[in-house]
Amino acid sequence: MEVKDKKYEEELAEDIMKILTCYSARFYGRRGGRKKKNTAENEPNDSNGI
Repeated sequence: MEVKDKKYEEELAEDIMKILTCYSARFYGRRGGRKKKNTAENEPNDSNGI
């Protein structure tokens, strides 16, 4: 019975890690996209002003 419980706990831990990975990838992906967008918007303005 301990083997079954351990298997269940391992599976649960893997599922939790997958969920955390998915949400963190989405969060940091949005942040990275926002940073690139802001950088792209600022570059043409700087080059036109010179």
